[in-house]
Amino acid sequence: MPRSVLHIELDNPKDYFEILRGEKFKGGAVNMKVEGNRLKADIEAVDPKTLIAITGSVIKQIRIIEQTEGLTKGLEE
Repeated sequence: MPRSVLHIELDNPKDYFEILRGEKFKGGAVNMKVEGNRLKADIEAVDPKTLIAITGSVIKQIRIIEQTEGLTKGLEE
C-alpha cells in the first residue's frame, strides 16, 4: 500500500485534530496525531492515484479550517 506522512506546523494543532481526527476514505485512511505544534497526518491508500487524492483532500480541509478561523477572528474584532 502506498503511504505518505504529512507534518504540518500550526498555531494550535489540537483544534484541527478535534475537527479532523482520523478519517476514512474509499480506498484509504488517514490517522492524525498532535506532536507539539505539529499535526501529523499518516495517509495510506490502495494505489498512488488514491494516495494523491486523499493527500489533497486533507490539505484542502486544513486550508478550509484555517480560512474559517480567520473569518471568525475578523468578526470578533
